[in-house]
Amino acid sequence: MRSTHDIDRFSSQVESIYTAATDPDHWQGFIVDLAQTLNAKSGIIRGIDERNTAIRSNIHYNLDPALQRAHSEY
Repeated sequence: MRSTHDIDRFSSQVESIYTAATDPDHWQGFIVDLAQTLNAKSGIIRGIDERNTAIRSNIHYNLDPALQRAHSEY
């Protein structure tokens, strides 16, 4: 059985993803919150342009920034 806290947390994340859709600066906060909710060590959201096989956006939490940059540039 889910607690009220779980429902409140889920509702907050749904609101957060809608905010991120209209405010790109909010994606970083969303990925951090999602990773913490899932008890994940890290998290990543990538937007990929499949036509040009290029990473269009790369938002991550608790991953090596240099490695993420190198992967994006590759």
